[in-house]
Amino acid sequence: MVGGWRRPAALVGALALLAGCNGVTTYRSEGAGNPSLQLYAPDAALNGSNLALIRNNPFPSDPAGVAIVGVMNANNPMRLYRFALTPQPDWNGYTVILAFGESPVGNQTLCQNTTLPPRPMPPGKTAVIADLCYGPQLITEVYGHTDAVSGPDDPRFAALIGGVLEDLFAQRQPHYPHAVPRDLPFRM
Repeated sequence: MVGGWRRPAALVGALALLAGCNGVTTYRSEGAGNPSLQLYAPDAALNGSNLALIRNNPFPSDPAGVAIVGVMNANNPMRLYRFALTPQPDWNGYTVILAFGESPVGNQTLCQNTTLPPRPMPPGKTAVIADLCYGPQLITEVYGHTDAVSGPDDPRFAALIGGVLEDLFAQRQPHYPHAVPRDLPFRM
């Protein structure tokens, strides 16, 4: 009978994990080009404020995106990043573009063309594409979606923005192909 208790306990544990999910899905990709940008940008973006550009704002009550930037400032990794709608005196050169909807069609990024229109949002969902840019160069892009939200104060919206920013500023592991593995003896 002891083995019989393990299955229900495992099932209860799995259901508890599923109940804790926030319903946010994100996909991350890195821009081609200089890999050092992906390596150092998450740390460099901590210094000063990041410009936030809001495109296709889904909230008519917040046309300027002030509430969205408030959600960004309150729901980023460890609340260490700062965002502003206009370049601040301490602007660090990084821009985060949030475009609400599906990924745009074509081979341009939002960093290259900030007015690139996203495809319409899927029915019953709130979707956002976030690009981390240094000038016109894409560093990282994240797409995220959740069930439709009622406004910028909806907890699901905070979870969506937090998840997207977490992936956008995720630390990239350096790749050192020239390093000698420690378990191999050194030979001359």
